[in-house]
Amino acid sequence: MVLSLVKDITRPTAKRVWYTSTGGGVIYRVRRQSGRNLTAVGGLAWGLGMKARVGKRWKLAPQVRVGFAPNIRFELCVSWDTRRPGP
Repeated sequence: MVLSLVKDITRPTAKRVWYTSTGGGVIYRVRRQSGRNLTAVGGLAWGLGMKARVGKRWKLAPQVRVGFAPNIRFELCVSWDTRRPGP
């Protein structure tokens, strides 16, 4: 389970919005080698991304995160705005 907090850096109504994110959590992994082995890894991460509007309601949001556990992660989020589009 991972919890992330996101904060827009630039104006949220712009076509491209830069944002930062920070988060932490625990990832569980099960290995089945010699019996059952459950591993839990905790970590913290900080990221920078950009939400880009594609059409009137769709958004693409790539993000790069660097964290302690140590890791580097790239994510791509696709979202659809349920609100009525503005002008």
